[in-house]
Amino acid sequence: MTTHGCCFRQREMQKAISTMSKAAPPDRPRMVRRTRTFDPPLIPEPRLHSQRGFTYAALLIYLAIVSGAFAAIVSAGASAQRREKEIELLHIGEQFRKAFKSYYDATPPGQKPYPDSLQALLRDPRFPVPKRHLRQIFPDPITATTRWGQKLAPGGGVMGIYSLSDEPLINASSVASSDAATGTPRRYSEWIFGYIPFAPAKNALRDRKS
Repeated sequence: MTTHGCCFRQREMQKAISTMSKAAPPDRPRMVRRTRTFDPPLIPEPRLHSQRGFTYAALLIYLAIVSGAFAAIVSAGASAQRREKEIELLHIGEQFRKAFKSYYDATPPGQKPYPDSLQALLRDPRFPVPKRHLRQIFPDPITATTRWGQKLAPGGGVMGIYSLSDEPLINASSVASSDAATGTPRRYSEWIFGYIPFAPAKNALRDRKS
């Protein structure tokens, strides 16, 4: 191979390389667009504290309202029960008053007009055949016991009974309008049921104790 031939081949190779470089330009680096991200705004911490405090205060107010309403309902229910017991006490007191009157009216000559005890109202021992003036010793609806306070007569015996409860009356007007007792008692222990013959003002026993 001659020198002329080698030079010819080198020129051809250079042309080929030049043609290839023009046909396929080198890759350029691609541009990547960056998108901006937006974070949600943060709520300031003091605002969260104020909202929590408002919710807590509202809850306390709600509980106070509910508690007050419940207490009012309970109090109203208790007052209604007391009124029912007061009406029952008035009815039972009237039974005792009639029993004392019956015992007094049936007194034989020379005998005490009042019983020595409440049991004598159940069986009057002054007669050969015992007489009943009261069906039973009724329990006190206020104290729920059969223990009664007893008003003693000046000449001996029991002339009236009263409740041992010192609680105040709910409806004092019912006492003033009743035939069982009169006066202006303010407590159950001052409300006496008994009988005094020819006594003014509906057979009132004005003194609680003798």
